[in-house]
Amino acid sequence: MIIKPPKAQGIIIGSFLFVLLLFGIIFGILQLASGEIRPLLGLWTSLIILGLPILLMVSYRLYGLISARYVLDRDGFYLQWGFSSEQIPISAIENIERGDTLPSRIRPKLGFWWPGCVVGHKVVEGFGGVEFFATTSSKDQMIIPLEGRSLAISPPDVDAFHQAFLDFVRLGALEEISIKSIRPDFFSARLWADSGARFLILTGLTLTLSLLGYLAFRVTGLPDQVPFGFDLAGQPDTLVPPSQLILLPIVGGFFWFVDLIVGVWLYRQERDRTISYIIWIVGVILTVLLWGAVIQLLRAA
Repeated sequence: MIIKPPKAQGIIIGSFLFVLLLFGIIFGILQLASGEIRPLLGLWTSLIILGLPILLMVSYRLYGLISARYVLDRDGFYLQWGFSSEQIPISAIENIERGDTLPSRIRPKLGFWWPGCVVGHKVVEGFGGVEFFATTSSKDQMIIPLEGRSLAISPPDVDAFHQAFLDFVRLGALEEISIKSIRPDFFSARLWADSGARFLILTGLTLTLSLLGYLAFRVTGLPDQVPFGFDLAGQPDTLVPPSQLILLPIVGGFFWFVDLIVGVWLYRQERDRTISYIIWIVGVILTVLLWGAVIQLLRAA
């Protein structure tokens, strides 16, 4: 018995987010391609830097939603959702709880999900850690309690699913299957869970983006020529158009990206994580120095 959850709402919302993000990224690239410092320069850069990872997450959620299906037979319950899958013998499921019989609504904790794509985790009293693979609100979901954890699913017809489960239990299993629970081990999730690494990476990114924003804010008051360096006596040297100042945050962004890649590569090994932190700290210090250079140049303008 193959059961597919209702997908229309989730796919429509997810597709809208995908197109919106893709348009924002392309628009940001076109704006930066002009090579001019504009008041909204920081916004265009943010559209690209922040939009790309969010676009990837939306794509992954859409893939999971499109591939989502449940299978119920005499031997057990099976779930496929993107790269995640479950295989549970029918004997391991003592009962199934309807969402509309619960005293309160349950939903995943704050995370990357939207109406029609309810995916995530939450600890719920009486059910332990609940993992959501659903597309509907809690009242239209079914909770499958397991040993130490639970699954929240959303068959299109709750009554029919519950009756089919009871029928298969009465018939008995033809073959004893094992419990299998497969989840993708995304390295990025483990890295993001490290508060120290997350702080250093985001600090470097924030400083770089804020430097772009600062230049964009100051551009309207700058003269036609601004200094781009100082001579040995400390006097302003090498006058250039204000648009050339964009090279400084671009350099900062390039080194932040290189530090990120090298740090992430080393972070994979437990013994090299201290070196990763040092690399990310150096990236933050470099961006602070660029901030100081920009402020000095603008004061001399």
